[in-house]
Amino acid sequence: MLTYNDFCSLVKELNSVESITGKVVYKEINVQGDFVSFRRENNEKPEIISLEEMYKFMCEQPIDNITTANAKKYIHGHVQSPAVAIIKKVYNSRHRKFERNKKYKKIGCIAIVIALFIGIVVASFNDEDFPIDAYNAPCVVNTDDIVVYDSEYLDKVTELIYNRDEAALNYLIGVGICSYVKKGTKGIYVRYLHDDYVDVKFNGDIRPAIIPRSHISKQ
Repeated sequence: MLTYNDFCSLVKELNSVESITGKVVYKEINVQGDFVSFRRENNEKPEIISLEEMYKFMCEQPIDNITTANAKKYIHGHVQSPAVAIIKKVYNSRHRKFERNKKYKKIGCIAIVIALFIGIVVASFNDEDFPIDAYNAPCVVNTDDIVVYDSEYLDKVTELIYNRDEAALNYLIGVGICSYVKKGTKGIYVRYLHDDYVDVKFNGDIRPAIIPRSHISKQ
């Protein structure tokens, strides 16, 4: 996952992009602080888009949901189409290569992924210790971790943890999509999801959180 600074740097490399339909060209792309300016083909009037709004849009939505319709929830003004074109251009031309290269340089992160999402066997409990149908059973977090509050963001948070993208994680924590939980936090086991994930209702939280099953123990 790109950090905000990485995203801005990649936008700076763009000179022009085509609209998603291919009918319009957005030219003279220029980053100025936290905004990007551009000019529509056959229109001399420059327009601007907030880079922070585009970055938030990209962080909170998978690439398939980066559409002009969804952009209306994030991008102010009548610049949703160019915002979507720029985000998709960055993603398609550089994002995948950027992520692949970064993963190769961080092979050591594999151990982190295993610890976070598969769990260390000696620290986990098996089905006999904690049956998946033991709803409402008291439990406690056995390691510091990051939990997700909305299942549609699970893959996104997994990717951010894998890449140690602290800036993006802190942003998602700030907007309530996920949060840190400390070892010893108490909750109620709600239900088994899939793979190693379970829903847990932590004390004081309104919504259940998603956490690796191996990171909670019976209380």
